[in-house]
Amino acid sequence: MKDGIMFASQDEDFGSISTGLPTLNRILGETRGIPIGKVSVFTGNYSVGKSTLALFCVREAQKKGIDCLWADSEMTFSKQHAKDSGVNIEKLKLLRKRYAEELLDSVEDYLTENKNVLAVLDSYSGLCPRKEMEKSNEGFTIAGKSRLIAKFFRKVKTHLYFNQNTLIVINHQYANIMGHGQILAGGDSMQKTPSLWIDLAYKSGVALKQGDMRIGDVIISTVKKNENRRSKICKM
Repeated sequence: MKDGIMFASQDEDFGSISTGLPTLNRILGETRGIPIGKVSVFTGNYSVGKSTLALFCVREAQKKGIDCLWADSEMTFSKQHAKDSGVNIEKLKLLRKRYAEELLDSVEDYLTENKNVLAVLDSYSGLCPRKEMEKSNEGFTIAGKSRLIAKFFRKVKTHLYFNQNTLIVINHQYANIMGHGQILAGGDSMQKTPSLWIDLAYKSGVALKQGDMRIGDVIISTVKKNENRRSKICKM
């Protein structure tokens, strides 16, 4: 590449990081995981397994020698849960900051200053801007987080590509009151920036059993990738 110009045939595919779930990897097609050099977003209802899926990705990244950072905006990171998910917590970097601006700046620095790393933001909903923290409980900041994440995405996406870094953002979906279907919290940038969107939901009325004992749940994963959307069933 010279002056940023190359032949289209020279465009690189940096590969992927496995999700740790063979069924989900098959759904994701030729990448067989989350794409390196891009943004992926995991969504779903409370306690459906978003953070667990991200931990699986961290585990698989560590197997490939990829350094990992967990940005814990929700202050809910569990060492035991990470260990149970197969993560080497001795090598996992954990980031906590008081304000959303500080946390996003630190994640940006990590992605800017390092190569071949994975950062997980858990979660967008847990971000609290300084203005909101400094207001009384009666005050609120309109679209404060949306503006922050939009600027953050604009700044880091080139670093993801040129440094071959990967970003996972855990988020939530909401009913679209202006139309049909679901939308992501975070505005247009959250909708358009990620190259991969995995939404998780429980399969209603179905459980995994061993004899009469319930041992797990059946999760439906809806994948949006390259403007295509498909749903499959995964067992988690």
